[in-house]
Amino acid sequence: MRLSQGFSHYRILISRVFMLGLLALLVGTRRDIFSTGFSLRLAEDLGLLLTVICALGRLWSLQYLDGFKTRSLIDQGPYGLTRNPLYLFSFLGALGLALVANHLGFLVGILAAYVLYYPWVVISEERGLVQALGKDYEAYRRRVPRFLPRLALAENPEQYTFNARRFSKNYLDVVWFPLGWLLLRALVDLRDSGIWFSPVTL
Repeated sequence: MRLSQGFSHYRILISRVFMLGLLALLVGTRRDIFSTGFSLRLAEDLGLLLTVICALGRLWSLQYLDGFKTRSLIDQGPYGLTRNPLYLFSFLGALGLALVANHLGFLVGILAAYVLYYPWVVISEERGLVQALGKDYEAYRRRVPRFLPRLALAENPEQYTFNARRFSKNYLDVVWFPLGWLLLRALVDLRDSGIWFSPVTL
């Protein structure tokens, strides 16, 4: 198994273990990015906004994707702007979580994951799509950017077939980002209150 295939195959497991490590870092240590006051409040509000954008964007993307990923080429809606809208919106959500965490190590970890790890996942997934969809995906790959959206390509169809049965599952999938913001906000408050123990200042 290629390294990129391993990253893709165990993507969810690796992501969850990595997030648990970041949570342990957040709870046990303290290395603030923003001081108290206006900058901290602004970072928290921006973080909340990013998680909401992430949730809406992922829901939008999943409605186009479900049931068609390896059966036909999806090049409309968010997939007409970027080949990987789910990863793009997830990055915005993860950045929003890092802002509310207000921990330098947490932020560095999130950025490192999206720079060093997820590109390998995307490469592996694209190889599979080339095998499944052939020349159609090759042409799509040449036309649409991998990550950063190209707004000039925006195109929304008048009609599109959605998988209504999966809507509830998709909703539960995306709501975790705003809920994660609330959870991290509560953890930071508990940590700073000193109720359980004093965090180590890095």
